[in-house]
Amino acid sequence: MTSRGFLSGIKSLFTVPEFKESLTLLDFANAYDIQKVITRCDQELGGYSTVNMDVARDTKPNGERTACAHFHGNLSLNLPKTRPDVSQSGWAMWRTKNKNNYQHKIAYISDRFANFWWDFGPYQAMVLRLKTDTPHRKFLLNVQTDTMSRTDLFQHRLFLNTPGKWETVILPIDDFVLTNRGFIQKQYQGEMEKDRIKSVGMGILDKQYGYYSLYIESIKVMTGNALAEAIQLAREENIGVERYKPEIAEKESKNETSPLPST
Repeated sequence: MTSRGFLSGIKSLFTVPEFKESLTLLDFANAYDIQKVITRCDQELGGYSTVNMDVARDTKPNGERTACAHFHGNLSLNLPKTRPDVSQSGWAMWRTKNKNNYQHKIAYISDRFANFWWDFGPYQAMVLRLKTDTPHRKFLLNVQTDTMSRTDLFQHRLFLNTPGKWETVILPIDDFVLTNRGFIQKQYQGEMEKDRIKSVGMGILDKQYGYYSLYIESIKVMTGNALAEAIQLAREENIGVERYKPEIAEKESKNETSPLPST
């Protein structure tokens, strides 16, 4: 490395990056981004659910072929026979990989050496492009900050209205709820450390047996004009659309779905 290259590298450590109104966290149109995530499910505790996160292909309205991620599998609520200490089962999730093995890193020279990937501080909302063919299933968006607790998560339900079609889903960051091991915690204003986002991901634990499926094109955070344009797009997508009625679909689902056999 030349001295000029070395000095350029040192300078980049302390240079504040240019602010953009839209920050892409994951773009699964780039198939490489699938390598940035890991999957988990209750099989870790002896359960019987399955989880997959694959690259899928889809066709846009203009006929263009594009890639996306497909989060899918089967949930089983059956308890593991060899783990009497496990009282609940039936969950699956994916999340981005940790930047390093530290749980909480207080001091660092630059964000490049920090324990988190993103700073959500300047942004107002998370914006996702999603599609599902199992609209009766209840998916959650999970955000983990770089705190001392490994089990704290900020969560928000993903509401999808048009089964089988791509939707723009907008979630205000301030609306996320603090949970720990699935239980809602008392939350104080400003408790979410937006400037230290360690991972993002999605999960399902809706106490329903059977197949689940969710396609993900991209996950971003936005503010300003970029967010205004995303809101307008979401509104245009919903014009003239017959909304998904969860109470009807849930009734139909119960009639069609039977519990998986114990294994």
